[in-house]
Amino acid sequence: MAKFIFENLLHQDTPSSEKTIHKVIKGSFGDGWIVFHGLNYVLKDKSGAHDGEIDLILYNEKYGILIVEIKGGWIRLENGKWFSGNYLIDPFNQAMRNKYALNRLLGRPKTPIAHAVCFPSGQIPQENLPPEAKNIIIQKRDLKNLENRCIEILSDRKILKNSTEDPISVEKIIEILAPSYNKLSTEIKSENNLFSDFTKKQWEVLKFLRNSKRVNVYGCAGSGKTFIAQNLAVEFAKSGKKFSLSVITFCLLMY
Repeated sequence: MAKFIFENLLHQDTPSSEKTIHKVIKGSFGDGWIVFHGLNYVLKDKSGAHDGEIDLILYNEKYGILIVEIKGGWIRLENGKWFSGNYLIDPFNQAMRNKYALNRLLGRPKTPIAHAVCFPSGQIPQENLPPEAKNIIIQKRDLKNLENRCIEILSDRKILKNSTEDPISVEKIIEILAPSYNKLSTEIKSENNLFSDFTKKQWEVLKFLRNSKRVNVYGCAGSGKTFIAQNLAVEFAKSGKKFSLSVITFCLLMY
């Protein structure tokens, strides 16, 4: 079974066309596939920063990387132009741009990278397809054997020019596209230890107060003066003994 990354990002607003492909992959793909759904990215070049979104990335160490642009609804072709309903779309150029963007994000590895466009609810006869689509289109009839169709598209591709790195591993592609960072939890533990040490000092003061009638406690704002007084009052109240406690707090502000 394929391993999904970002699977928890699927929600009720996810297009039904993407949910359909997700379901097909989950139910029919074999082991060795890593699936990234909905990857957002930002890349900079000489003209500035450019953002983009890749609907689907399929990675297999044996076959390579396939970027898939998914378009649902009523898809039609008129005079070489693609339309979704009444809206002009350009899915093949979009997929191609995402392919080169991903190649840059991954450090231009010596791994075959291909792009494809998927119309899960559409079916256009092969003879009517423009040259850009003939070899990289995935249509409704292909969903019955989607894994083989993806392998077929990847088998026709070569390593992109200017590749500098070694073929990318499964560990590396996950590290780049779905990184983890655990330093925050370490910092939180450190803060908790500091808090623990700080309260120990407060309890030392509280212990001293139990046997004293009048004490001056100095500390900056937030150092726990009121906290100590509150705990002392609670302790006296629980003891059942009569007591009188007066607390006056001052904060010294330096300008």
